[in-house]
Amino acid sequence: MKLLSPCCENPQLSYLKIAKAYLWSLLILAFLLAGCGGPQLVKVTGKVMINGKAAEGAVLLFHPNDANNLFVSTATTNSDGTYTVVTDMQDGIPPGTYKVTLTWPEPSTKPVQDVPFAFGTAADRPDLLKGKFVSKDSSGLTAVIGSSTTEIPAFELSMR
Repeated sequence: MKLLSPCCENPQLSYLKIAKAYLWSLLILAFLLAGCGGPQLVKVTGKVMINGKAAEGAVLLFHPNDANNLFVSTATTNSDGTYTVVTDMQDGIPPGTYKVTLTWPEPSTKPVQDVPFAFGTAADRPDLLKGKFVSKDSSGLTAVIGSSTTEIPAFELSMR
């Protein structure tokens, strides 16, 4: 009794066709996955000034307006108030429009080791900006990143 389908007279030829189709499928899948490494990032810098002075240690979060962009980018300012935006642990940010939030943890207060660092803020460190810029819906801070943007205009804020 033969167990071959009517279309395949030779079982070895049938297995060879299946193996070739499988290998081609794997090759196509590998090429498709190679192009899915995440968003294209634009390397940008910026600066935060509070009352005319550099805001060392300020933490910025860039919340995308595009619902398809699931990455929240971050930055922490240096001693001169400058920062470089980082997305998914890589320098840069996807082009788009962003709502920006900003906190400035009190530098003289050291974070407690038991409190995990979460989303750019340390829970036990007071915000020198008193939470004024912590909500993306009310901070009033925005950034527009184009494919050729290299610098975000400085955030010059007043806390008087």
